[in-house]
Amino acid sequence: MISIYQVFKLIFGLIVSAVMLFFLINYSSIYGSTQADINRALIMKNFMKAAQDVYMTGNPTNFSDFSRLEFDLTFRGSSDPAVIKSNTGYVPNIPVRIPLFFVPGREVFIDRNHLDYDFWKFYFVEAVPETIIIFTITGADNEYEELTESIVRLLPSTTYFTPKVLFGFCSGTTLIKPCGIDDFCEREQFDASGYILQQPCTNTELSAKKYRLVTISIACNPASRGICIEPRDDNWMGDAYMSGSRYLYKDAADLVALIIGGEEEDIFGTVQGEMFYNYKNKVFRERLLLASKIFSQRANLIRNHPQSNSDCREDYLNFADALVDIQDALSEPDYYTSRSIMLDLISSIGAAEDYYNSLIGKGCEYIT
Repeated sequence: MISIYQVFKLIFGLIVSAVMLFFLINYSSIYGSTQADINRALIMKNFMKAAQDVYMTGNPTNFSDFSRLEFDLTFRGSSDPAVIKSNTGYVPNIPVRIPLFFVPGREVFIDRNHLDYDFWKFYFVEAVPETIIIFTITGADNEYEELTESIVRLLPSTTYFTPKVLFGFCSGTTLIKPCGIDDFCEREQFDASGYILQQPCTNTELSAKKYRLVTISIACNPASRGICIEPRDDNWMGDAYMSGSRYLYKDAADLVALIIGGEEEDIFGTVQGEMFYNYKNKVFRERLLLASKIFSQRANLIRNHPQSNSDCREDYLNFADALVDIQDALSEPDYYTSRSIMLDLISSIGAAEDYYNSLIGKGCEYIT
């Protein structure tokens, strides 16, 4: 016959076992979640290192580690500095110290591109998943083709790599794959000539996330889907429209920022194309301000040096003055929203390029 003491031991043992089992299950769950967050943080840091390596070397690469875990990433270009934020788990934000256009995906291709202003280059990195960019060119002038090809030149070249960034055309309901046998084009294969005077695109396939629709038109409808771009005016400025908003552009990188970001909204309700456009112009301003200050100080030092070439001094003075004008145009953080300020900036950059090239022609400067 079982004594009361034995019954008590049995019940007590069951209670202790249940408590220990609960503790072990809870601990293993917390440990598994913590380990997953640690791995996410490591993958995000590895991605940032890969992007920085591409920025420094110009050698493209692909990055597939995001496929190892569940990720819900957001690029926050409005932060200072910009950050990559994980909306899954408890992972610290990763600061972004280089100009980076990052669209999250399970696998992304990372490439470097740049704007060349002769005396200075603006380098930026693009990290994107599989993307197909479809152009609809409604005009027939050369400026339509030139604008289209200037955009394509600043997008990633994925030849021999995956994932792919590919290009095609659309006219009405027809999706045109102009390369090979019914295939979209790599950047090096792309040729806009012969694909002009197209009808506005109404193809329904382009609703998939990987597509970007770009319309080149003399008169854009702000409510049209995708991004619509009007050719540049005589002052090398133009307007682009997306999601009902207008964006002033001064170079192809402004348009690339809008295209890469696209119309999709993040979890905070921010249109990604607009965020990248604002981010690009913020970083462009910071870097050009720094470069213009350094170059103007250098020009004045050389001009005032006793052994400087007398033939070079006037051009160095003019070059330094043009760089100061650039600094004046960039004095306001929202410079890129004003047509008059943008006109001053474009004029000052053009003058600085002219004086710098004159210095090279006289042997005062070396070609970089």
